Amino acid sequence: SRSTQPPNLPNAGQPVYGVLPSEHAAGRAEALADRVAAYVSDLQALLPQGPFVLGGHCTGAVTAFEIARQLRARGKTVPLLVVFDYWLSDAPVDALTFATNAVTWVADDLIWTSLSDNIGRVRSRLRLLGTRLLHLIDARTPPEDIRDLLGMWRYPDHEVARLRQDIDSVRAYRFTPYDGAIHVFRARTRALRTRQPDADLGWGRVANGLLTIETVHGSHDSMLR
Repeated sequence: SRSTQPPNLPNAGQPVYGVLPSEHAAGRAEALADRVAAYVSDLQALLPQGPFVLGGHCTGAVTAFEIARQLRARGKTVPLLVVFDYWLSDAPVDALTFATNAVTWVADDLIWTSLSDNIGRVRSRLRLLGTRLLHLIDARTPPEDIRDLLGMWRYPDHEVARLRQDIDSVRAYRFTPYDGAIHVFRARTRALRTRQPDADLGWGRVANGLLTIETVHGSHDSMLR
């Protein structure tokens, strides 16, 4: 079913816990489902009875989804899974969509980004373009820096290998149908260089239970602010 309102949940005195991937850094090259099993054990040790309301931003939503799936498989209660702007499918961009997005991009992204960060973003895009041009000349040119591919140019050099492991595990992950409630917060603005996601960000293909979609001001990076 589809709705515009999320399920009612208690919030007075609701504790919130963050799951830190660094606690299990040694296993980050494993399949995502195997790595998540450690998180599930931690959560059950902390809150043996639950319930567990889970959420994640970007690729963190994939981790949250798999945690929810494993907890439910163990008979635990997961009233809600919250997804912050992770999409499973997209659609071609027409001229009108691009023009509309360009306007909100200025309001939601450009003016929310500092001058130094905008300069860093431009440099990252130029590096990516330069690498691709060199590939046309010489196929032996080293591949693009994954930080430039993902727009995550702030990542320090010593974390690049871990970042690639994490992205590889997310890309290899295969979603299965999910019967619980999912609420998706969708950023109204996309980066100018990306395709537009479907209206439900593709979650309709895995959600067998209640799926609610809410569009919020901001871009992928600024929506939480």
